[in-house]
Amino acid sequence: MTHIDTHVIQKPKILEDKLVILHDYTLSKYLIDIVDSLKQDKAILINDVSFKDANKLMLELAKIFNLQDSLELNSNFSSTLEYRQKVGKYFMTVNKRKDYQFVAPHSEGSSKLGIQLAAFYSVDNTTDGGETVLFKTNHSSDCIKGLKENLAKGKILKKLSSADLTKIKILSRLSFPEDALTDGDEVLSEKEYKEGFVYCETLVKTRAVKSVILNKEVYPYFDSIERIDSDSPQEYLTFLKNVSLFKEPESDFDFSLIDDSHHNRIGSFGSKYNELFEGVLIKKLTKRQMLICNNLTWCHSVANWTPGSGVRKVVAAFA
Repeated sequence: MTHIDTHVIQKPKILEDKLVILHDYTLSKYLIDIVDSLKQDKAILINDVSFKDANKLMLELAKIFNLQDSLELNSNFSSTLEYRQKVGKYFMTVNKRKDYQFVAPHSEGSSKLGIQLAAFYSVDNTTDGGETVLFKTNHSSDCIKGLKENLAKGKILKKLSSADLTKIKILSRLSFPEDALTDGDEVLSEKEYKEGFVYCETLVKTRAVKSVILNKEVYPYFDSIERIDSDSPQEYLTFLKNVSLFKEPESDFDFSLIDDSHHNRIGSFGSKYNELFEGVLIKKLTKRQMLICNNLTWCHSVANWTPGSGVRKVVAAFA
């Protein structure tokens, strides 16, 4: 096994007062309560809800927070990805796991996408693990403000025609001037798409994003920040062991194999969970349960499980 830094991560505070649990769900009965809970930055766990009703609820929440376009875009975009498939109206499969793999905490997407709302629906989970762990981000932390985000940017080298710019925007999925390379960006790689335009993979400073649910700016710990930092999986492994959630193989194993994003890690950037997060919620989602949270203020993660111990099918929706 690759060496793991065994520095102490304090046992996290369990934020039970930040979780609202609903029973006997109907949309008319609980919609206002769910909206109010989200505005208080709480997570919501709904018991015994049908998948059809879960889709209806996501649509209603998206309408209330003016996120309907984002909900449609994210669900439809999932069908174009090799690693995800659209399920139902608004949900998608999660990334497939290899044996013993976990998913470290992150807010979905990037500062460019600004995904506001996250939901997870359990079709079934009979494994001996696979707990969903929500981490509450500490937005006043100096730690998160000192990290780096991996974003695509563009560099225009000469005057281009409107037709060429439109073509570049479609090919690169970049917008200008928002995604233009700036002096403070660190360029990791460059690729010339056409004469006069260069596509760049960059590291940029983390930035605040407006939460439409809370009506204020926050500093999310996006996937585009977490996935590049080799410190994060080490922190998460230590956390899982501290709360007795880690399922360890009987024989030695390569640490990189249990990290869902090991192929994206490019360096040590200083993710320290004691400083990044205020506390956690740990829930093993069971059949017909739905978990909803603010994607910008809560990070979602998944503990690993023993291969062959059961089936875990949890789908996600984002808006």
